[in-house]
Amino acid sequence: MENTTPGSSTGLKYWSHLLAEPDNVLQKLLVCPPEMSRPEMLALFRRNVAIINIETSAACNRLCSYCPDAIYDRKTQVLMAPALWQCFLENIAEIQYAQQVSLNLYNEPMLDPTICEKIADLKKASPRCITKFSSNGDYLNPQTLKQLELAGLDQMYVTLHAPPGKPYRDPQQLEAFAKFFKRIKVDLPVLDHEPGVKIYTQLQWGSIKLVVMSNNWAERGNDRAGTVISLKNRTSRQAPCMRVFREFTISHFGEVFPCCQFFPDAPESKQHLLGHIGQTDMIAIYAGKSATEWRKSMLTFSAKARPCDTCSDPDNAQPESAARRQALSGVA
Repeated sequence: MENTTPGSSTGLKYWSHLLAEPDNVLQKLLVCPPEMSRPEMLALFRRNVAIINIETSAACNRLCSYCPDAIYDRKTQVLMAPALWQCFLENIAEIQYAQQVSLNLYNEPMLDPTICEKIADLKKASPRCITKFSSNGDYLNPQTLKQLELAGLDQMYVTLHAPPGKPYRDPQQLEAFAKFFKRIKVDLPVLDHEPGVKIYTQLQWGSIKLVVMSNNWAERGNDRAGTVISLKNRTSRQAPCMRVFREFTISHFGEVFPCCQFFPDAPESKQHLLGHIGQTDMIAIYAGKSATEWRKSMLTFSAKARPCDTCSDPDNAQPESAARRQALSGVA
């Protein structure tokens, strides 16, 4: 087997690398031994976490029907407190984190006036980390892209949403692609188009990997831990979920959630908090009891508890791994 840890593998290969680990290594993810040392906790995080999602600010300029932002107030801007951001940077430096850091959850990162400073902070704290974020693209032009490139942004994922109040339609979304690339002064690239479902392309803008997409989220989106009622899955989820293993998710208030599907402002989300980075550091939260219990609950092919029971987030867990998963659950 190639020498790749779960945290350094792609989402597609994450489970195969994770389940190939020895039982005594996996047990640390599924049991919360009180005697775990700081170096062991650091190794656990470094070995398994492939993506850190951190919401540096609150505001978004759009109200998409398939997003909780349309239900809760996200027009008011709130920046992450400098003390919390400093805690995060100190943890990143201690871990020597070398995987992806995504600077968004339900916010529009380009509305954060300090976004370039934060990208530069990350590169200084851990030069090998991969900085990225998702954007609606409304504030992108050659000048803002250049500023992001100079700050050290590695990747950007741009979603071109349907116009407010209008459903996804191929002709209008293809026109949106043409307008977007004209605005950033790039020739329209070849598009991967699945009619009625999605349009996708990627290219290199200087040193930034730029992925641009449009998806029919109103029909194929996720219910965001039960907050978008129209998108609730009608069948109870049985599939495992890798997110609680490979991701670490932080709101702009410093709250840590099991995954990025939890909307931080929803009252029902608060009961599922794993911790707060202003009170307990990231390393200890990931190794802690709450995160461990979530991982164990998401390991096997079995009925999931609320709010995961209605989640339609895809997972590439293979049915032939069921016995291995069940055995690990017993070991834990």
